[in-house]
Amino acid sequence: GDVEHGGGIRLSGGSNPTLNNLIVQNNEANHGGGISLISSSPTLSNVIISGNTASAGDGGGLRCISSSDPSLVNVIISGNTSSQEGGGIYSRNGILDITNTNISNNTATTGGGGGICNIGGRLNLDNVQITDNSTLNSGGGIFAQTVLNSTFSNITVSNNSALVSGGSIYFCCDSDVEIINSTYSNNSPQEIAFSEDAMGDSISVSYSNLDGGLESVVFFAGDTIYWGSGNIDVDPMFVDTASGNYHLLASSQCINAGHPDSLDSDG
Repeated sequence: GDVEHGGGIRLSGGSNPTLNNLIVQNNEANHGGGISLISSSPTLSNVIISGNTASAGDGGGLRCISSSDPSLVNVIISGNTSSQEGGGIYSRNGILDITNTNISNNTATTGGGGGICNIGGRLNLDNVQITDNSTLNSGGGIFAQTVLNSTFSNITVSNNSALVSGGSIYFCCDSDVEIINSTYSNNSPQEIAFSEDAMGDSISVSYSNLDGGLESVVFFAGDTIYWGSGNIDVDPMFVDTASGNYHLLASSQCINAGHPDSLDSDG
């Protein structure tokens, strides 16, 4: 409990290793309960980050600051807690690339982003499950502030909750994000919400399933939503959400509803 940064692992000063086949579990620090990155851009591959706590700050599972640009591939981030922002992940002013990853059952207390809190820089998500995260602030799944030139592709954001606004995603302060081939369902109090900061967020949504459609998005004057082709509003028909299985049943209308240029396992 006396650790200031990185209860399990701390990387700093330009250290950019590959962390492979690790379990970082049940650690505690003031900031970055599991892993803390300070000017470090490692690759995390086949890593489990679970049950960690940021007891006095941000980043329950993973904290990335000072131009840290990590890549996460095949990572599980679950059951982590932050007393402030980013129950699962906190990133500030870096480039965060996340692929084939599960971010579930994380909690942020006073700050935003039960699953991910990303402030500044870029956030690119591809084939990521963000489910059952919560915050007493905004952005149950994702809190995205001044996130530029970012893409959320093939992500499932479901059963996340925020006490204030933005059950799945909360956008703020001139963010610019493209959303494609993704599913947003059963997030509360609404699916997607924008801040009233009046700085003008710009979001593009296409070939995605959004519970409630465009009416489930809370936005304000100055914000721009490009509601593109292929968007639907149907029950995604997950296999078994109670046990955390968010794969689609064979009868799901989401199957083969993505962009025609994208291919799934059966072509």
